[in-house]
Amino acid sequence: MPKISTIIPVKNEEDNIIELSKQIFNSLDKHDNELIFIDDGSTDNTRERILDLKKKYGEKIKGIIFDRNYGHQAAVLAGLRSADNDYIFTIDGDLQDPPKYMCEILELMVSNNFDVVNTIRNKRPGETFLRISFIKFLYFVSKILFTRITFNSGDFRLMNRKAKDEVLAVKNKVFFLRSIMPKLDIHQGFYRYDRDIRQNGISKCNFFWLLNFAIQAFFASFNIDWFKKYHTKYKIDKIV
Repeated sequence: MPKISTIIPVKNEEDNIIELSKQIFNSLDKHDNELIFIDDGSTDNTRERILDLKKKYGEKIKGIIFDRNYGHQAAVLAGLRSADNDYIFTIDGDLQDPPKYMCEILELMVSNNFDVVNTIRNKRPGETFLRISFIKFLYFVSKILFTRITFNSGDFRLMNRKAKDEVLAVKNKVFFLRSIMPKLDIHQGFYRYDRDIRQNGISKCNFFWLLNFAIQAFFASFNIDWFKKYHTKYKIDKIV
């Protein structure tokens, strides 16, 4: 039975992570699965909810608590460095990427001997026309200028230990997983799914967040390291 680590970056997701954990464990109930929550400077009760999960599930839950907010990609990187199982999922903590698909994604990887299964959203419910248009523009620019990031892909993916090691071997000052993946010489597949609408909490993906994301992708693609503001770094306050 393969062992699985699921990396979950969270910021102010107190209303989602209990249900998210339940759904992940249900989807992967036949597998040995640990959840690694990375609290990226939450100001609500997310940290307390992680401790509640730790009390309920014991060693199946790990919490990495940053001393402040460092950004989504820093949280993903910290999770990858902590994960040490055969397979590693990354999934956001807002319940928009349904855990019910995780078992199918794992089966797709194993049956096709993929090193990575990336996901592509068929639709983006709850998002405005203006926001979707801006996202399409950013993907178009990225495709023309620097890297072939697949449109409507995200950070919901599965990788094996080989792929994780290759990702961590990339020594860019700016870590951006979506721009790293297309450059790796590994066997990659894709899984299409319908994304859910956010039920609780407020999305962090406003215009400025998306613009910052695009800048990170650009710097990571060309390994530009002179703008220290965008270097990927973090400091861990505690591990629970």
